[in-house]
Amino acid sequence: MSVRLKKSDDIILIDSNQSLEHQFSKLIHSLHPSKIVILTDENVYEHCLPVLDESLPQISNSEVIVIAPGEESKSIDVCENIWQTLLEINADRNTLLINLGGGVVTDIGGFAASVYKRGIAFVHVPTTLLAMTDAAIGGKTGINFSGIKNTIGTFQNPQKVWIYPLFLKTLSYRQRLLGYAETVKHFFLGANLEENKIFQPQLDNETFLNEIIIKSAKFKQQVVENDFRESGLRKILNFGHTIGHAVETVLQISHGEAVIIGIIAELYLSQKHGFSDLEKYTGKLVQLYSELPEIPEQKFSDVIGKIYNDKKNTHKQITFVALESVGHPVLKHIDTEEIIKALAFFNNCK
Repeated sequence: MSVRLKKSDDIILIDSNQSLEHQFSKLIHSLHPSKIVILTDENVYEHCLPVLDESLPQISNSEVIVIAPGEESKSIDVCENIWQTLLEINADRNTLLINLGGGVVTDIGGFAASVYKRGIAFVHVPTTLLAMTDAAIGGKTGINFSGIKNTIGTFQNPQKVWIYPLFLKTLSYRQRLLGYAETVKHFFLGANLEENKIFQPQLDNETFLNEIIIKSAKFKQQVVENDFRESGLRKILNFGHTIGHAVETVLQISHGEAVIIGIIAELYLSQKHGFSDLEKYTGKLVQLYSELPEIPEQKFSDVIGKIYNDKKNTHKQITFVALESVGHPVLKHIDTEEIIKALAFFNNCK
């Protein structure tokens, strides 16, 4: 099963009836790479790389670069280490980099590949639900800088995105649920996802996972195809992220938790733009995500400071994605007072 990309090849869902080795052989035949390098993190190295090695005997002798897990690795220092290793192993412009991991690995791996020797080919093999449905798709690469998320990066599509849902078996239910946050976001933006299924997810069910992965991938690609460099329509994919990214940085919580907090806060802000189902959907979200952290009031100013550094802002105005209704996002501006009220609303609705 595959979803066509406008600016590269395929997103391919590898199910039990498909051969990852067959897809890999097709790619090697088309690219003829001089060298194959795998980038991964310590957790994925232990739990997922052996599965990939077993499926792809061709990569058993490939160089492996291992980084620490977590958002802290999305830094210029870690990028320098990746580039240094590529130089030391004589990686040339025909090298293929396989980014095996979650959103951190695909973000930093895509960035490192897109600028090394002015660009080498890379493939994403996402291992988390968040990466399978969002982070690995759409050609955004990036690292954090000076405490601001994704402030340095490029737009560069991978040659392929191979989605292998069996990797999700290496994750706990809680990890899957947090990764599911981007799919919840896609529902609010109008993806072809059934509401009753979205708020009663079967994250241990392979059929359910395959369905929501491919529907989320299709939705994101439909948006990206019309606005690859995020000059207009693609900005709607930042729903929940204006506040979410800032909270993630200030509280040092997971991206999934931060996105759900951001969605709740930005649904509150959407009321003045016509959104009338606040109580209904915040109730569903709080029930589904019952362990979200509170935002200490003394941290509100730190959150606002991060929001003012958001790369989507223009002319010193804070831009966020509001919903007029489910499936009808619009870009709007907000001020500090509104953000404070939204953060307080989130704390009170928990």
